[in-house]
Amino acid sequence: MAAASQSLSHKNFPFGTPPMHSAEPEPVRILSISACAEDHAILRRLLRGRSCRIESADSCEKALQRLRKCQVSIVICDCTLPDGTWHNMLDHLDCCVARPLFIVISSLTTAGLWGEVLNLGAFDVIAKPFDRQEVRYVLGTAYLHILHVRARAAVRALSPRETD
Repeated sequence: MAAASQSLSHKNFPFGTPPMHSAEPEPVRILSISACAEDHAILRRLLRGRSCRIESADSCEKALQRLRKCQVSIVICDCTLPDGTWHNMLDHLDCCVARPLFIVISSLTTAGLWGEVLNLGAFDVIAKPFDRQEVRYVLGTAYLHILHVRARAAVRALSPRETD
């Protein structure tokens, strides 16, 4: 038993949060959208060693191209982009087969921004400059939400269908 618990080290799971039912983490695909290359570099550094793959795009157009090519679980989007805003990207998520969780990043986080982001259906806001604990907490919570949604879908798929 001790050997098994040692092999399930928290650092091996995305964002340090192991699901109770899984021996191996499923890599989380993240799309980071920001015109600032430093944002992508900082996110990669903060998440180094985690079971995730970070794709990056510096505009709405490039982000949409990536979303059409591969499925991602989480989109992290800067408030302003050279060819649009986070509103534009949130609207375009309908092109995805499985809608990813959407997180807005901004150096000007206000209660108004938070309210707008949440009211429009996004998952959360992360303040810039990035704080390691905040980034890991928000992404860890998003990861747990994804696991919960997947588990519910699996249970529904296994449940007998009700007929009228």
